[in-house]
Amino acid sequence: LSTWFIMVLNPFWRVKSYSDTCWGKFPHGSIVMANHLCYVDAWVLAKLLVPHGAYFIATGMLFRFPILGQVMYMSGHFPVWFKKDESGKFKAANHHELQEAAKVTLKRGGRLCVFPEGALSHDGELKPFKYGFFKVAKETGAHIIPVGMWGNQYLFPPGNQYGTASPGTVHAAIGNAVNPEDFDTVEELCEHVRGEILRLRNGLPNYKKEKEGNVGGGEIKHYTV
Repeated sequence: LSTWFIMVLNPFWRVKSYSDTCWGKFPHGSIVMANHLCYVDAWVLAKLLVPHGAYFIATGMLFRFPILGQVMYMSGHFPVWFKKDESGKFKAANHHELQEAAKVTLKRGGRLCVFPEGALSHDGELKPFKYGFFKVAKETGAHIIPVGMWGNQYLFPPGNQYGTASPGTVHAAIGNAVNPEDFDTVEELCEHVRGEILRLRNGLPNYKKEKEGNVGGGEIKHYTV
């Protein structure tokens, strides 16, 4: 249903994908983690995941959109509701409930999609990662699939959530599965996955072109969704 919404709402969006493996694998009971560039990242990632199904951890704001919000609820996705703490910073008000529900989903073989920055990057740079779902991965043994994306922000720019979407092509690279048991601490696991997402993003041709070749990235194989 998420992918159907992509094509119906804007048929001019394309996703070109690349992979460290032949096709990019999303095993059951795994957590897909990607960088967060715009309000429609979830649907871009959903198209990348076809034909695999997944449950998204997404801002509650998306669940308030007419029709789309109801579809997300009925599809079993998880809303994150934010509130200000004493310092005035926004934090997830329901993170404990989310993590417990995520563990149940993973143990049943479901796939989760998470944006570990916890918020949009308004300048495209990778923000610090939150540890929450890395703890879930350590506690459940769920493998993490890193994904680096670029170009999403031009489809539906941050700060323009009620504006007009633009046509364009997103490039996305899928990394190899990361086994949380290979790391002693949550911090080490988080640092490794963040490094992988950076490597994958930096290796994308549209990112390299935009940055005039001044970045490094690992070699990735190409296939198109």
